[in-house]
Amino acid sequence: MKAEVNFDSIEELTKSLQEMADADISTSFLNKVIERCDNVTKKNTPVRQINGGTLRNGWKFKKRGNAKNLEVEYFNDTDYATYVEYGHRTRDHKKWVIGHFMLTKGIQAVERSRTKIAKSVIEKAYKGKFK
Repeated sequence: MKAEVNFDSIEELTKSLQEMADADISTSFLNKVIERCDNVTKKNTPVRQINGGTLRNGWKFKKRGNAKNLEVEYFNDTDYATYVEYGHRTRDHKKWVIGHFMLTKGIQAVERSRTKIAKSVIEKAYKGKFK
């Protein structure tokens, strides 16, 4: 009885499995980061009492790239979003309305918690795999 093992195919399989795991971890991490940014940004977005919510509901994101090179664009295409974010002059140009910095606060929250998010994603991905 004779058994032959082709190590090239095992290495290819291992590499393929690792790439799949990396892609899942990257996608999961990116989803958690988007979720965190979205929650903080929307929480800090002001809403008018009458007919409000347009600005808060205007936050969107687009994912681009592949598993190795993921990119997210997070934006609000409401025409007055930048004025609320950074502040603006009043119509008579005599006063300044202070900005709310909604997206800025969301990005700062992600930067503060990205290590914690990465750790939880990795632990969840490999939970029970190694003992």
